[in-house]
Amino acid sequence: MPRGKLDIPKPANTRLRVLTPEEIQTLLAELEQVDQTTHDLALFALLTGCRATFHNLRHSAATYAARRGVPVKDMQTIFGWKTPSMVPRTCSAGP
Repeated sequence: MPRGKLDIPKPANTRLRVLTPEEIQTLLAELEQVDQTTHDLALFALLTGCRATFHNLRHSAATYAARRGVPVKDMQTIFGWKTPSMVPRTCSAGP
């Protein structure tokens, strides 16, 4: 549950920019030449609206590690957390 005020992006949020169709085509063409897997993931994200960010991937990696029984101390070292209390804050609950 969120605590306190929610940080809702403002309409003029300068960190958020929508790519033009031309920029998307250019990006996809360059990605296809560099790495097919990255191209396919970017295309999937564009077609489905799925946002895969470094932050989301970090949470996923921590969740998978916890579910596979990686010791908390090891996770602390891998992810650079100062305290063990970061494990439940970062990992998703569930099987």
